[in-house]
Amino acid sequence: MSKSLGNVIDPLDVISGISLERLQEKVEEGNLDPRESMVAMEAQRKDFPKGIPECGTDALRFALCSYKAQGEDISLSVSQVLSCRHFCNKMWQTVRFTLGVLEDRGAELGTVEQIYTVAEHQQT
Repeated sequence: MSKSLGNVIDPLDVISGISLERLQEKVEEGNLDPRESMVAMEAQRKDFPKGIPECGTDALRFALCSYKAQGEDISLSVSQVLSCRHFCNKMWQTVRFTLGVLEDRGAELGTVEQIYTVAEHQQT
């Protein structure tokens, strides 16, 4: 990807989402040669026919952390960010469900200190 060729995606567009029309407006607003603009816009139509869906900051961070490149250029895939978004969403739902169950059973289980003490005694 090269900024001078118009094929770089703004991270804010991945975080917030952007329509294909707005992506192409950004290319037109740039300082590319008209032929290069047409090539970049055609590539956008092919790669993002429905635009880029909103992925959020956590998914983008998680996707970037999943790459092992150190000191090298990263060829970030929007589909990878979407996969990370789905994973983060599942983790959030799991935590929210677990916290709800723990709140409902909180009186039965006791305080964190009581649970820890019981666990300590069971180990010895």
